[in-house]
Amino acid sequence: MQISNRKNLVSFSKLLTVVTLAAVTFEGVSMSLFTKPKEEVVLFSEMEGHIIFNGQPVKNAKIERRINWKDDIGDTDYFNTDEKGLFSPA
Repeated sequence: MQISNRKNLVSFSKLLTVVTLAAVTFEGVSMSLFTKPKEEVVLFSEMEGHIIFNGQPVKNAKIERRINWKDDIGDTDYFNTDEKGLFSPA
């Protein structure tokens, strides 16, 4: 009889864990199976930098950043360096 009670307790504990985790994802900006986010979620930060080649700034270079996930083609960002080799989002 005690073995049956232990199995029931373990099953109940697993069910409680799943229900608790599902309930936590109902609110906020989290990725939930049950709701859509109410706010935009940023997956990639803005990018800025300084490009130098052979000790000299790379002037007027075009930079392309592709965001891909598995087989899906995502967004593409484009940047240009200035006369000092600096780039940042437009």
